[in-house]
Amino acid sequence: MTLFEKLNQHFEETFPSAGITAPNDLQEKVLQRSKQGGDLLLVAGKSAGKSVATAIAALEKVPEQCEGSPRVVIICADSEQAKLTAALLVKVSRRKEIYVELAHDKGNMIEQRNHIFEGADIVVGTAKRIYDLYIQNGINMGKLKLFILDDAETMLKETTIGQLRRVADSLPKCQRMIFANALGPKLEKVMDDLLLNPLVLEF
Repeated sequence: MTLFEKLNQHFEETFPSAGITAPNDLQEKVLQRSKQGGDLLLVAGKSAGKSVATAIAALEKVPEQCEGSPRVVIICADSEQAKLTAALLVKVSRRKEIYVELAHDKGNMIEQRNHIFEGADIVVGTAKRIYDLYIQNGINMGKLKLFILDDAETMLKETTIGQLRRVADSLPKCQRMIFANALGPKLEKVMDDLLLNPLVLEF
């Protein structure tokens, strides 16, 4: 049985209902890396399946509901992408009662903070809102297992890079993944700051 088949079985065959019938090569390799541990830089085009890979990696780290602080934080390009990613995670994990909470710029930050405090296994949001919650002690990173930047090439403003560095500096020893549509000099610098000896996959 493959890693994906085991994960789908664990989540009671919910992957097909979310449109995920079998992983492509990219998703299989991301799942393998999530299982192995170690940082990852993934460079692939918009239609390559990175959003599904993000969900698979997150659920591999949180197969069951956890108590206390989040185990996975996913930072997306914008609020809409955060909502889509969270919706996919909720659909797949619905039979395990894993708590997925949003933390994006278009939501009420106090409500988001309260929901995270009440118990969030996975937090999906935007760089600015995750940063704002972090500096106000609204999100505890102490038990984090996986930190993902999705569409990282959209997060290269100096202000955003500074926010990401500050959050990343606070993380415990955990796995970090950066997903991007394209790799350029500025993103390479961010990669050097945020990742430790990453596996680099290009599709």
